[in-house]
Amino acid sequence: MRVAALDLGSNTFLLLIAEIEEGQITKVYADEIEMVRLAQGVHQFRRFHPEALRRAENCFRNYAEKIKLYHPDKVLVVATSAARDVENKEEFFSLAKNYGFNVSVISGKEEAELTYLGALSEGHQPPFVVIDIGGGSTELVGERGGELKSCSLDIGSVRLTEMFIKKHPVEERIQNQIKNYILDFFKKETIFDKKTSVISVAGTPVTLACIEKQIEYSPEELTNYKLTFSSIQKIRKKLAGMGIEERKKIKGLNPGRADVIVSGALILESFLEYMGVSETVVSLRGVRHGLALKA
Repeated sequence: MRVAALDLGSNTFLLLIAEIEEGQITKVYADEIEMVRLAQGVHQFRRFHPEALRRAENCFRNYAEKIKLYHPDKVLVVATSAARDVENKEEFFSLAKNYGFNVSVISGKEEAELTYLGALSEGHQPPFVVIDIGGGSTELVGERGGELKSCSLDIGSVRLTEMFIKKHPVEERIQNQIKNYILDFFKKETIFDKKTSVISVAGTPVTLACIEKQIEYSPEELTNYKLTFSSIQKIRKKLAGMGIEERKKIKGLNPGRADVIVSGALILESFLEYMGVSETVVSLRGVRHGLALKA
């Protein structure tokens, strides 16, 4: 069965078109990402910004054209944190319908479980905890006591940037404020056993890996790549000391992430510190893969 799976996140919209056979992804026809920044201003105003909706519509148009090329048997579309938080979500749904997309808003729990399923499909063996760092929220999911446990925390890279960062470079005291805020969430909300292996998904860990390797995005070089706590911390400090335009020149850093990458790195760094582990394995699979597998 050929499936198109769209993950409409708070920062990026992702499209996977793949062949699914006997619960496995056997062929990938397309794996696309567009920086939409749907969560622009959502934390403050609880509404989608008109500019964000225009970017979303452009992405819907592009993805609809791409999907037509492959004639999938099913098209599945989910939206996550930003769409859970706003008052004008119907305006967003209407735009999507204009291009043939029926959007389902999934809970943080559902998002975490789809992420976990995606990570499993890459061959990772439990026990492990998956951290999915989004623009509006961060999902954590893993097995504990033989059961799948998850939580969704309102500490996404876009949300934290809008809350704390008013100028770039980012002062050290601001970075410390963000880190303490993040750690408070982990201490209050997480239920996972310390020292459990950590698998990280989404744009933040992939970007940090690209920066460390000084490469553009390459699935062959990034799949199962290990990022250490010390390397994440080193990259975060370097990026924080730069202005946005300077960051945009760094190889491996998508310019659309230049303003939020410091917050994203702090989330990942803080989680490794909280869990007491020295590294994380980067996974290139996530919600869209789990969604396709459940089709």
